[in-house]
Parts: sequence; C-alpha cells; structure tokens
Amino acid sequence: LGTSPVLAGGHLVVAVMQTKGTSFLLAVDPATGKETWKVKRDLGAAAESGDGYSTPVVRTIDGVETIITWGADFLTGHEAKTGKPLWVCGGFNDERKPKLRTIASPVEAGGVVLVPASRGHFVAGVPLGSEKIAWKFESGPDSPTPVGWKDRFLVLTDRGRARGTIHCLNAKDGKLLWEYTFPKSASIYYSSPLLVGDTLYCAREDGVVFCGTVGAKGLSDLTENRVEDTLVASPVVVGRKLLLRAHESLYCFGVE
Repeated sequence: LGTSPVLAGGHLVVAVMQTKGTSFLLAVDPATGKETWKVKRDLGAAAESGDGYSTPVVRTIDGVETIITWGADFLTGHEAKTGKPLWVCGGFNDERKPKLRTIASPVEAGGVVLVPASRGHFVAGVPLGSEKIAWKFESGPDSPTPVGWKDRFLVLTDRGRARGTIHCLNAKDGKLLWEYTFPKSASIYYSSPLLVGDTLYCAREDGVVFCGTVGAKGLSDLTENRVEDTLVASPVVVGRKLLLRAHESLYCFGVE
C-alpha cells in the first residue's frame, strides 16, 4: 500500500509486510516483470506490528549490495542478487506490543541507518550491517521519513507536543546538535521533508510549505507559503522545479 519498489542487484524489488498472511521480498526482472526470486520475511510480530509501509534502503556493505528493510519490529539485510538473508537487528519492540505498524522509512548517513520506531516515540541508529542498536533518541516521526544529510540526520516530529520540530542528530552517536520548531498548528505533517542542496522543504497537511536553509548550527532564512489544498504526498524536485501533489491538483513551482 505504501512501500515503493527499489532497484537492487539488477532487479526491481518490493517489500510486502503484513501481519496477516505471508510477508516477503519479491524481485522481478525490470524489463519483463518475470519473478527472479522471492524470500519470506515472517518475523512473528504482534497484531498490526507486522504491517509495514516503509521503503527499503539499498547499500553496499563489505562489498555486498544489500537490501535493508524495516518493519515487523526488525531491521533486516538481504543480499540484493539472490535475496539471501544476511543479518537481523532487533531491540525495537522487545515487549512485542501490538499496533506498532511502520510508515516512515529508514535512511542512511555516515554509515548508520536511522530507524523510525514505535509510531514516533523514538528513532534508533544502527551501523550498516550490525545486529545491534547503537543509540536511541526519544522523539521521532510516525509518517514522514527523515533525511540523511552528510553525517547527520534531520528528523521531523509530526505529532504530539513536539509536532513541527526538526531535530538534527549526529549519525554516529545520536547526539542532538540543534533543533528548530516551525510555527505551531493543529495540522499534521504526513509528507516527508525534502532536502535539495542546503534547502529544506517541509509540507504540512493544511497546505503550508516551509522552506529554509540548513546549516551546521540550525535552520535559517525560513519562508512560509500556502497552497489552497491538502498536502499528504511528499514534495519532489525535478530539474529546477518543485512538484507538490495535493488532493485536488498537481502544483509546479520553478523557473522556465
């Protein structure tokens, strides 16, 4: 429903994660759609905690192209060429709590994978290929995927008292380097932040789009614009144009 396919090992790969039924990674030939491999990913999560909408990350670890997948309470690595399981990292839901489905996707920066866990209660840093969590930060997103920036992460909290706050975390140890809070609103951030160069775009459900310059010490030069529509999809940039897909219209901003 929510996960996007990725290209890995010459295949088009999709992760299907669900509590009821069989979860799996499926690879097909991108030219023909013919199945090349299919690997089960049933990890025994509690009710609804096995449902995942996050998109895998593809990275080369120790010379092996690896599909890194988050969902069902575990971060896993599979060999891109064959789908062979390589490693499993737990510790995100040791109490096997139900209803902890995943939406936000993992991201990588500085050799560390950031995992948005527990429906926004925390994010965790896992070194590439590791089976252990290196650190946790007690805030995070439920829906928006964080941004990997150099050796840092930009994490947008979308709900609760910290809604609308950007946390900049050191990838190595999870240390908070700075934070910035957008003007308060009851509206939720479903869209993932977009970083283009040093320019950060954050879209809010009520049609407001914040834009600012990311630096080592914070966010500056903030602007606020609005479209008269509802924004849930994430903004994208194509060339020198910014595209916003709203409920009623597709908006394009830029220069000719």
